[in-house]
Amino acid sequence: MMRKALRSRKNQIRLIVVTAVMTGASLILLAVFNHLGGILVSQRAAERFQGESQALYAQVSAYFPTGSEIEQTSIYSFDQALESEYLNISMEDQGDGELYTQCYSAVSTVTVESEKASATVTAVGVGGDFFFFHPLTLRSGNYFDSGDLMNDYVLLDEDLAWRLFGGTDLVGLTVRIGDQPYVVAGVVSREDDFASKKAYNQGTGLYMSYDKLLALNEVKISAFEVVAANPIDGFVRSVVEKNFKDAAIIENSNRFSYFSIFKIIGSFAERSMNTTGAVLPYWENAARYVENIMAILLLFAVILAVFPLFVYIYAAVTLVRRAVAALVRKVPQVIDNRRERAYREKMSRKGGS
Repeated sequence: MMRKALRSRKNQIRLIVVTAVMTGASLILLAVFNHLGGILVSQRAAERFQGESQALYAQVSAYFPTGSEIEQTSIYSFDQALESEYLNISMEDQGDGELYTQCYSAVSTVTVESEKASATVTAVGVGGDFFFFHPLTLRSGNYFDSGDLMNDYVLLDEDLAWRLFGGTDLVGLTVRIGDQPYVVAGVVSREDDFASKKAYNQGTGLYMSYDKLLALNEVKISAFEVVAANPIDGFVRSVVEKNFKDAAIIENSNRFSYFSIFKIIGSFAERSMNTTGAVLPYWENAARYVENIMAILLLFAVILAVFPLFVYIYAAVTLVRRAVAALVRKVPQVIDNRRERAYREKMSRKGGS
């Protein structure tokens, strides 16, 4: 009998240990999941734009298939369409008068020269508020404004700065692209998160005004991004879809939420297929890489949580049953005790009279 009791006790201890370990592992996976959801700065533009405002904002990106890239006139048309939609619902400006901000970019190859060296590199032509969406770390200098009349500034990445000049403190120095001089506005370093490092495979590079890149290589816009007030769920995305019908549309807002990642788990195998024909920029590939990892983490977290959940439910049901049984036993006794006390009091009063 004692052996049986000891064996039962050991089984209970094993069950408690296994349940605790599986619960702890599931919670650790969820903690990593939540951490990964915040590492990509480029995916959190809506959060930064919202600031202290109580209004809701959405970030949406459009990537255009090869051969279907767009021109700047399409960007202007989108701005007009979005503003028209806001007028239709009588939406007023928020605080500083900005309901939205946007940016666009194109990628090409250029040869850049300094007095010391030259290199053929990847050039990203940017327009709009590009560096708000992609706030790369400055090693020196400042971002340039793509709306400047001259548009003759460039930002070098750290690798290119070392190759051309042997350092990073280069503000005001000049490089040549084609037969045109450009002033170095600053030097930036690439994102240091693991996903961006994995996704970026374009080598050394620089950033310049889209207008200047267009004049050099006649390259069209391949990526468009917008953050805008989102009074109704899906409002901003619907405007983007109406204006850019051929594009691959991504809603960046809440893409790393539990619900969004659960949806990815259901179509995980299909994610390896790119049927849109769009060449995705490295920041979008980094985001998809993070999504895939988060989907795996969430799947294992749920699997690990299933057994402990049943144990906790069983334990809770057992406790409730015991409590109910104890209550069932106790209530009649309490009633009987009260009846007896009342009877004694009654008899006592009769005896006294």
